[in-house]
Amino acid sequence: EKITTIWNIPSRHVWTPLEPGRQQRVLAQLQLTGPFLLFPAHCWPHKNHLRLLQAFQAILSELPPGLKLVFTGRPFPNDHPACGLFDEVAHTGQVVHLGYRSPLEMKALFQGCELLVFPSLFEGFGRPVAEAIIAGKPVVCSNTTSLPEIAGEAALTFDPENVESIGRTLLECVGSPDIQKHLQQAALRRRGLFSARLSAVKTVSLYQRVYDCVYG
Repeated sequence: EKITTIWNIPSRHVWTPLEPGRQQRVLAQLQLTGPFLLFPAHCWPHKNHLRLLQAFQAILSELPPGLKLVFTGRPFPNDHPACGLFDEVAHTGQVVHLGYRSPLEMKALFQGCELLVFPSLFEGFGRPVAEAIIAGKPVVCSNTTSLPEIAGEAALTFDPENVESIGRTLLECVGSPDIQKHLQQAALRRRGLFSARLSAVKTVSLYQRVYDCVYG
């Protein structure tokens, strides 16, 4: 009863949609002219790149032709668990790593992706999930730690330690326009939970309550 949770606030720029033509131009400069799944994350081991790559490789023949898996963030060092498999799958042309990108490019990626996939083993919050929801995008993410709370009904979830579960859930979402539409609608209903105003009101209310307890 002494604990109050106030969510993190995604950057202000993610709320502003890009004009479609500009979004397409930015993505074209990144050599993304077709559909893609997005996983924006640093290459820390708990982000779970290896199992995602294993799952993607296993379902590659069942995915729509040309669908890409896009990574951003720090590229894999040579000793990273996912490095060897990434090089192997990248030869298909359906997995790309874009490295660090500008805020404008990240906005285009979030708003232009088919869905966000987020297989992290643990998160304190999971800001990319919130940013995808603000963009009105379907989310496919882990069923662990904070992620189900952040994603709510806007996501399909999987066991991040089970490669088959990751692949099966990805196929379920990618293969069903009805599921994608349902998740998009849920995202649009949920996006207001991440507003700066809501967090500010909760923060001021908390300070007022503490003040009243001490000095009231």
